[in-house]
Amino acid sequence: CDTGKLTPVDEFETNYRQLVSRIQAQDSVQGVVVLNVPDVTCIAYLSESSDPDAPAGSVKPFWLYESTDEFVLTPDDIAMIQDRQQEINDIIYELVAANGWAFVDVSQNFIDVRNYGHYLRDGDGAYTSRVVGTEYLGGLFSLDGVHASSTGYAVAANYIVDSVNSTYSTRIPYVDEYEVSEEDTLLQDPYDPRGMVDGWIGSGTSSLKRSEV
Repeated sequence: CDTGKLTPVDEFETNYRQLVSRIQAQDSVQGVVVLNVPDVTCIAYLSESSDPDAPAGSVKPFWLYESTDEFVLTPDDIAMIQDRQQEINDIIYELVAANGWAFVDVSQNFIDVRNYGHYLRDGDGAYTSRVVGTEYLGGLFSLDGVHASSTGYAVAANYIVDSVNSTYSTRIPYVDEYEVSEEDTLLQDPYDPRGMVDGWIGSGTSSLKRSEV
């Protein structure tokens, strides 16, 4: 993995401060809600690497039959990404706090769901008995393991609702996460493509990657 492509902190801060200044200059803006950056090294897209040549704790895309130098995150890579994430989140929080804007700590929310799961809420905000998680087909992510599922977006929406309502004393209603999950085929009738990926498709993809290298 080319960690040299990570967004430089100075570049991010310059661009983010410019964005904040442009928002501040708009008299029509009545309120702002800001989300920070989650730990992308823990998304469902990544799975443990079985490559004996890779350092212990390395991860690879779930669809890749065998990891390669180009498609693997080593523990050192993961630590570098997490450090960069924290630096960027510190900048975000500083500017959000200075402006009194609503804030959603997506980073911490993601950690909590990863560690404990998330009990889906109904339209009144009450927790139900159905739990989703961050693992592959755990309910939070779609089949690509990167973007949220329908249920995942409902969960994210309610974190935003909580923050906006508490910051601006609004009364935005909750999304019924449980009802959304009832229509979410990834929960109701899941299809797991990993068996196919671990077979000839994954093997063929890995062979192509090795030939390119």
